[in-house]
Amino acid sequence: MIVVDASLVLKLVFDEDDGDVARSLWQEWVDQGEEIAAPILLRAETLSAVRRRVYSGLLTYDQGQAAYAILDDPAVELLDPSGLYILARDLAERFNRPTIYDCCYLALGELIGCPLWTADQRFVNAIRRHFPQVNLLGDK
Repeated sequence: MIVVDASLVLKLVFDEDDGDVARSLWQEWVDQGEEIAAPILLRAETLSAVRRRVYSGLLTYDQGQAAYAILDDPAVELLDPSGLYILARDLAERFNRPTIYDCCYLALGELIGCPLWTADQRFVNAIRRHFPQVNLLGDK
């Protein structure tokens, strides 16, 4: 099982740097039968990012609908294990992170014993030396 965060999943739907790398890696996981997981908040984070881009005019309505269609069925098992938010808060405090959500993905990986994949360079810079199981898409 692999844990993915919103920054990586959004690379699947937006035309951004490393989008091709994310799609290739995702297909590799699917072909290998790898289970992909994320905290339940993934849905709200990714859908909000699409809505924000449509609202601001960076995406057309039709582009937004196409992105929603992909995100509505991302083949990700959404998990909400007991203790997730307590651990996420503790990690955010320990590493002086400004928000809890990024740490929810790390906490999930810790709780279920799986690597985390992200496209968030700043997050990786802050925690990687303590969590070698955190993988940056840009390093792929």
